[in-house]
Amino acid sequence: MILFAVLLFFGLLFYYFFNQGVSRSLLNDMHAKAEYIKVAVLPYLNTPEKIDAHAVHYAYAILKKGQILYQTDDFHVDEIDTLQEDDKLVFRTDEGYQNAIYVMEVDKPIQAYIVVVAYHIDDEMEDIVDLLLWIIPILFLLLLWVASRLIDKVLTPVKALSSQASHIHVDRLVASLDEGSEYKETAELNRTFNAMIVRLEQGVSQLNRFNSDVSHELRTPLTAIRGEIETVLRHPRDEAYYRKSMESILYETGQIEAIVENLLALSRYDKESFSQSYEAVELSSLLLGVLEQYAQKIGEKEIKVDIRCLEPIVYTCNKHLVATVFSNLLDNALKYSPDKCTVRLSLCMEAEKPVFSIEDEGSGIPEEDLERITERFYRVDQSRTRQIKGFGLGLSIVKNILDLHGALLDIRSEVDRGTMVRVVFPK
Repeated sequence: MILFAVLLFFGLLFYYFFNQGVSRSLLNDMHAKAEYIKVAVLPYLNTPEKIDAHAVHYAYAILKKGQILYQTDDFHVDEIDTLQEDDKLVFRTDEGYQNAIYVMEVDKPIQAYIVVVAYHIDDEMEDIVDLLLWIIPILFLLLLWVASRLIDKVLTPVKALSSQASHIHVDRLVASLDEGSEYKETAELNRTFNAMIVRLEQGVSQLNRFNSDVSHELRTPLTAIRGEIETVLRHPRDEAYYRKSMESILYETGQIEAIVENLLALSRYDKESFSQSYEAVELSSLLLGVLEQYAQKIGEKEIKVDIRCLEPIVYTCNKHLVATVFSNLLDNALKYSPDKCTVRLSLCMEAEKPVFSIEDEGSGIPEEDLERITERFYRVDQSRTRQIKGFGLGLSIVKNILDLHGALLDIRSEVDRGTMVRVVFPK
């Protein structure tokens, strides 16, 4: 319908401009004939035998004061006295036909009016209308056929893409869309879909692993709690035994609470719009405050903290989240370092960017585990690190916080020699 309306609009537009063009052409032609009559007829009104009546192919007449001085045999116009106006083109309908009448006033060699008439000028316009009535439907059908072919050409690759995408399921998230198909129109779309499928596959895989790890981490303290309760209920015990059992249950409950708190923290930190919480923070004071919180643990393990560089840096960020980054990294360094070793800290500006680094002399991380060390619940060498309290969430929280701030996390480590963590904040 839109296509037909457009064709009809352009057809009417063409008819209008063609009609205007015909009118201008007719006016110019009739004016030229009138000028010829002025030169070749008016001077010979007294000698009509000298007038060539066929030299002008229009009918015409010469009027003076409403009287006809001369006219051709085919001149027949009613109400001729109303035509005595200079340089005028009028249209009249006679017996269903349209006639054009042009009037020109002259004063030499006599004062008179030359009237030129063109009969049945609407024949040409009717031919144009008839032509348009034939052309518009034919052109419409032709354009409709072309549009149909173009639509098929566009929809065919889309249908092929839809057919391939319909075979993708949650349990079958593979990049199966053919990027090298014969349809170049959807090649880029195929690549985009495949990239999306890869991301979804990674997300589903991480979610499945997350659920499995959560189940495993929660099952252990719950099993311990259940075992303690069943043992206590099996036979009467003395007060000391009950107290020991309650302390064990309290410890395992604390483990569950810590896991839940960390999971809630991760879910909160996944929010994208948190920039409203930014404020100007003195990073060195923030780091010293975190160090003060770990003073007792540092003293218990007799660890030496070597602050190599500590510049007064004011930075706009989320104060509590950055404090969590410092706290988690320092906690890991202390947790995995042996007693009486050294932990080295640095907070300074490099290339106009705040850079924090922490280096320990702990057990280190195998190279094959470095890429996964920031995944949730991932812990290196489960049998060995199980003796150290933790859930494998600390570095995941750190990574999420730094991602939200646009900061970079660089971890380098050697087994049995230690780990160096470097955080580069954006400008």
